[in-house]
Amino acid sequence: MHTWKHYNPVEIKANICANEELICCISECDFTQSMILLVTSTGMLRRKVAENVMQNIACPWHIFEAKPEPDLDVLDAEISRLRKLEKIHNKQFSVVIALGGGSAIDSAKALACGIAATNLEKPLHTWLREKSCPVTVFTASNIWANPSGNMHANAAANTTTVKGDTTASTSNAAANGIAIGLTNATPFREALPIIAIPTNAGTGAEVTPFATIWDNKNKKKCSLVSRACFPKIALLDPTLTLSLPWKETLYGALDAFSHALETLWNKTATPISLNCAHTALTLIMENLPLLEKTLVCRAEPVAKQAPKSIAEPLLDAVTDSVTEQYLQDISARSKLQEAACIAGIAISQSHSSIGHSISYPLTLHHKIQHGLSCSAFLLPIMDFVEKHNAWMLPLDTEFKTSLHFFLQKYAPHKLVREFCNEEQAQSLVHEMFTPERAGTFVCDLKTDDVQNILKNGFTL
Repeated sequence: MHTWKHYNPVEIKANICANEELICCISECDFTQSMILLVTSTGMLRRKVAENVMQNIACPWHIFEAKPEPDLDVLDAEISRLRKLEKIHNKQFSVVIALGGGSAIDSAKALACGIAATNLEKPLHTWLREKSCPVTVFTASNIWANPSGNMHANAAANTTTVKGDTTASTSNAAANGIAIGLTNATPFREALPIIAIPTNAGTGAEVTPFATIWDNKNKKKCSLVSRACFPKIALLDPTLTLSLPWKETLYGALDAFSHALETLWNKTATPISLNCAHTALTLIMENLPLLEKTLVCRAEPVAKQAPKSIAEPLLDAVTDSVTEQYLQDISARSKLQEAACIAGIAISQSHSSIGHSISYPLTLHHKIQHGLSCSAFLLPIMDFVEKHNAWMLPLDTEFKTSLHFFLQKYAPHKLVREFCNEEQAQSLVHEMFTPERAGTFVCDLKTDDVQNILKNGFTL
């Protein structure tokens, strides 16, 4: 009999107005002794989305401008800056609001844990680079009753965990590149609670306990994994995704699609994560074409008649237009955001798998956007799973055909060729076996299997 467990504490509020709901979420907080940290992106600031969301928040708040692929040293430097701000104002940060895509939310998670680890000068360096100390922060189970961020008497009962197992050894976690666990040291401040407001439909970071952090100094991808990284609340406001251009919409959908599909060949999948994955895949296949439909019809008749040098900018100009009728389809936007969230719930239990493991060196060395890199080889991986009859959830022929059609139509395996060729990808095979990702794949993979997956992806 297959045993399994499921844990996800995030309160999800969907199809709401983020500004109005945010006020309700923090209305119980006493900010006379505390402050808010807003983590958001350059685009959100430039387009004044952040200003609009925060306009009625009548309490002190400070901004951290998150960059794509958040860097470990940059975040550690920010943790130091924020601690100095606390001393200057004689107030502690008590809530982190993450407004943006996956990079903003991952940055928020790292800062929420790092600020609380007052025993460490550079917590992310210690946890993820040195792996010499476990994450010594607590989850904030009762933040609204104690908004100043001080310890609760029962904090020891709310420790960070590895997959719910408080006995997991630090050495095993470190070996897998996971900074996690607890010692019996002096208690510290709790990790700050996070209110996540995604402005895309892709990563599902608003419902996961992971944060992807990049050690650019050593050319490595790191994973911060802790229950303390689960946001307390996720606010899904589809109107915040209306300004996304087609390329970002597509890459986000491909990211969510890969999360869901990788759950179906993940040996740690649960009945809940498998059903979430199936639902998410269906929603994406039904709703992404609704946004893309008119955009392609309007661009192609002219682009096909133009030289390549003219056609490509023309397509970019059309696909970047925020006035496209179908890009403004709020119902389709809502469903895609829902799909990304549901896919996030799936991987919050089972993690991602070999597709993501392959993607990390491609992103690190060739600057390929994550949604594209993690979906680029889904088709050959899917063929591998089908050949070995290794699906974790029985799928009918019609559904598998739909999966194939979707990936052939949006062709991430072709789009990735704009950034690297097969020879360049094959040279990174030795970096494509991250234990916490490749280790979840339902089949045992050898180096030549991954080499064949890459070869097939480039020849499709």
